[in-house]
Amino acid sequence: MSCMSTIEALAERFQRLPQERQKEVLDFIEFLLARESTRSETCEWARFSAQELASAYGPADTVYDQE
Repeated sequence: MSCMSTIEALAERFQRLPQERQKEVLDFIEFLLARESTRSETCEWARFSAQELASAYGPADTVYDQE
């Protein structure tokens, strides 16, 4: 199924819903977009943290000193 056919199917079904349900669908879409943004941001922070850790410690450095 191509993107346009998916969008068309969503639009057709969306238009058949009562206005109150349409608002719920929009709220759910906003929730999904926010969650996706949060996941993306979390991945970016994890990548940044790994880069900072790698620049602070060399391969010969130990993370924990057991003495």
